[in-house]
Amino acid sequence: MVVFMYFLTVFFCGTSFGCRLPDWSILLSSFLYMGWLILDNIDGKQARRTGASSPLGLMFDHQVDALNVTITTSYFANVLMAPHHALLYWTVGSMPFYFTTWEENYTGSLIFPFISAASDGCLLFGVLSFVFYQTTPEYYIENFAIGFSYRDWIGFTMIILGTLVSIYK
Repeated sequence: MVVFMYFLTVFFCGTSFGCRLPDWSILLSSFLYMGWLILDNIDGKQARRTGASSPLGLMFDHQVDALNVTITTSYFANVLMAPHHALLYWTVGSMPFYFTTWEENYTGSLIFPFISAASDGCLLFGVLSFVFYQTTPEYYIENFAIGFSYRDWIGFTMIILGTLVSIYK
């Protein structure tokens, strides 16, 4: 499902993060992303409940999640038409994921904080994607508060929240 978001982006914009995606593709991607989120949260719990979980399954799930971080943050940059923010979005989006994985490798346990970037951050992205469809991306580029566009404020908020979630214990 998430890979379909990537194909939509490449089909309409190529490798440019500055082009405008059609509104219907933003809406479709928000529904597909929420579907992926539900299925991603269900599969691990089902595997543990039925005793079908394995180290290989855990590794595969982490790799799919890492691919998801890259695709969704690229899509996020494209929806906001922010080519100069794409690397920032990827860094902030991947930071909690990699810190959690790093902690698991060195402590042997995967302990998510009260606010989990893997679940809550993905849910926030899915909701934001639907909001971007409702308000159109131009709204966040053309409106300003305290000298910065709303798109810049979204970037500042992502930096603060991503850092706090990464270091929270």
